[in-house]
Amino acid sequence: MPTPTLRTGLPRIHATVDARNSASLALLARLGFGHERDVAEPDGSTTWVLFVDHPSD
Repeated sequence: MPTPTLRTGLPRIHATVDARNSASLALLARLGFGHERDVAEPDGSTTWVLFVDHPSD
């Protein structure tokens, strides 16, 4: 299966995902997103902030 790519023209894209959402985290990893930081939510859960950088053409 080919690796998916993102083509947006944006220099950086952020995503926020519940740390327990393994399916979304796996997809974002396949798209090249990296983990930037954790956010502790008021309800005790953790949200991951992820990012992907794209060099300018």
